[in-house]
Amino acid sequence: ETNHQQKDYRVKHYHQQADNEYSLSSNQIFDICEDNRGRIWIATFGGGVNLYANDLFFHMGNRMAADAQYAPRNVRYIKEIGKDTLLACAKEGLFTWSGNFSRVEQVSFYVSSKQGEMNDLSDTDVMQYFSDSRSESYVVTHSGGLCKLLSNNLLQDRLPFQRIDSEHGLASDVTLSMIEDAQGRLWVTSYNALSCIDKEEMYVFSG
Repeated sequence: ETNHQQKDYRVKHYHQQADNEYSLSSNQIFDICEDNRGRIWIATFGGGVNLYANDLFFHMGNRMAADAQYAPRNVRYIKEIGKDTLLACAKEGLFTWSGNFSRVEQVSFYVSSKQGEMNDLSDTDVMQYFSDSRSESYVVTHSGGLCKLLSNNLLQDRLPFQRIDSEHGLASDVTLSMIEDAQGRLWVTSYNALSCIDKEEMYVFSG
């Protein structure tokens, strides 16, 4: 500001309150996103997904997805994919749901987890979702390497994947995160190594 006028602002602290069921379900917040409707979604570890609206937090502890058979509890990553499709990476699997609802009770989770078949998720413990510049999407798992998503319809249980792990050249099946550089190469981090996927080639940097 060129006039250097002082701006007034307020900071409000939200936290879990044992005597308020509409407070945050957990103080361990890992991620936050805003969807196309302006709603705020919060990923918590231990309290699952929270939706913030009208100064209230909706979650599995009050009204969200009241009839859901499966729900994420330990969530690390949350994101809107396209319009009205939301996704959460959790210790319990990869969860998706539609953002097209009028009441929070209507939220219905779809889940993908390790089931043992070739096209299933290679590990239930999911760290990150990543979509590259070629519109190819990957799931980073804690001990199953990468899983390349093979379907554009995310609103279904047991999504199909193609596995990319140490048998395909990754430095380790324990993967933490991935990113794409300006040349379109994908970089995958592990605890003590770095893998690079350059089109069809795989390079490993360990240390």
